[in-house]
Amino acid sequence: MKQQTLQHRFTTGHHLWVVMTIALGLALGSQAAAAKECQRETPLPADVRLIAPGPEVPEAVARFAGAWSGVSVGPGDSVPICETLVVEEVLANGYARVIFSEGTSVALDVRLPWFVRATGRIVDGELRMPLPVRHRPQLTYRVAGEALHGSSGGVGWRNGRAVLTRVADVSQVGCGPQAGTPPPAPPATGPRDRLTAAELLAAATPGIGPVHNDYFLPVGQATPALHAFKGTVTVQASSMVTARHGCAGLAETLPGFTVAFFTQSEHLVPVVRDIIGACPGPRFPLSCSIHTSITPITAWPPFSMTTPTCPHYGCRWSRKPTPRATTTMAGTRRP
Repeated sequence: MKQQTLQHRFTTGHHLWVVMTIALGLALGSQAAAAKECQRETPLPADVRLIAPGPEVPEAVARFAGAWSGVSVGPGDSVPICETLVVEEVLANGYARVIFSEGTSVALDVRLPWFVRATGRIVDGELRMPLPVRHRPQLTYRVAGEALHGSSGGVGWRNGRAVLTRVADVSQVGCGPQAGTPPPAPPATGPRDRLTAAELLAAATPGIGPVHNDYFLPVGQATPALHAFKGTVTVQASSMVTARHGCAGLAETLPGFTVAFFTQSEHLVPVVRDIIGACPGPRFPLSCSIHTSITPITAWPPFSMTTPTCPHYGCRWSRKPTPRATTTMAGTRRP
C-alpha cells in the first residue's frame, strides 16, 4: 500500500513538472514575442487596397477583413519574427485576397524582409491558405476575440504560431518610401560626382544609397591609362547595408579576396577569371547570394575595380561597398 502511494505521488509530481515546464516555455515564448518591436519591420506593396465587405458577406467571413500585425514564434525555440497579414478583400463564398509579409531574423537566417500575395479561403471559422513560394507552406488563422491566432508549417518552413492584432491604419504597417526608379546616372560630361578618388580613399563612407552601375565606368572626359599595370590587388572583407521595399535588411558580408591583374591594351585583365563569395539562406524566397565577379574591365585613370553582383531572388537596392585595396604594381596611374 505504501509502495503504491509513493508511486502515485511520484507520477503526480512528474506530471506536475511537465505541466510547469510547458507553462514556463509558453510564458518565455510570450515574453519574447511581447519584447519584439515590429513597427516598420514588415513591408507592403505600394498598391494595397482594402475593400470593405459587402452586405452579402457573412459576418464569420467579414471579420477577417483588414490588416493584422504581430509576432510569430516557433515551437520550442521562441525565436520571434515580425509578421503582417492584410486581408484586402473577402467574398461571400469565403475566398479572400491576402498579403503575407515577414520581417528579418538573424536566428532564422531571413536576411531580407519580404511579402507575397496569396489567395485563401475561410471555412469553418478558419482562414486557410498556401503561400505561393517553394514547398507551398500552409498557413491557418482563426479570430480569437480581438486577435488573430495563426499557425504555419510545411517542408522547409518551421512550425510556428502567431498572435496578430488588428491595425486600424494600414499605412502604419509598411516601412516607408520604396525605390521605384533606378538611382541617377552620372552626368554626360564631367566631372564625376560619385565614386571619386577622394570618396574611395576616405576613412569613412560618405553617405548611403544605391549607386548607378555606370559610375563604375569612365565618366566625362576620361583619358586612356598612362602606364601598364601588372600586380595583385587585395580587397579586405567589408559589410554592405541592404534593404527591400523600404525596409532595412540584415547586413551582408562582402568576402575579401586577392587577385592578380595585368593590362592588355585598354583592358585590365585578371590572371584567373572567377566568381567569389556567396551567402546561401535556407528559406525561399529569402535566400540571397552576393558574388564578386573577377572579369576583364576597361582601364582608365583613376583605377577602378569590378563591383559586386547579386542574382535575381537576392537582388535589392543597397549601398555599394567601398573596398580598401592594397596594390603591388609595376607602373603608375594618374591620380
